[in-house]
Amino acid sequence: MSLIREANADDWAAVAALLAELGRPDVRGSDEEEAAREVFLSYLGRRDSVALVAEDGGRVVGFLDMEYRVRLNFTTPQAWIPDLIVGEGSRSHGVGRALLEQAEELAREHGCWG
Repeated sequence: MSLIREANADDWAAVAALLAELGRPDVRGSDEEEAAREVFLSYLGRRDSVALVAEDGGRVVGFLDMEYRVRLNFTTPQAWIPDLIVGEGSRSHGVGRALLEQAEELAREHGCWG
């Protein structure tokens, strides 16, 4: 069973690797890495979002980020998940489901409509 927790600054390398596996630009070791890391750290500090990681044996194996958005004609926020990735070696073990369940709980706590 994976441990689901909020991401922190120390998760940058693992999250960057997972995002690259998802098909995002692989910024690791590039001139853009520091700028991308700063974007990640800024994201972690936002009040309208949350970033979650799944750990297995102390290793980050999954990542999900979720934003709370207010949309026109709605009085409560909507939860939007732009990214969900589970590392190839950890798929089909319930990691994605665990990340989504935690995200759903946080969305309810945040008052998002369902």
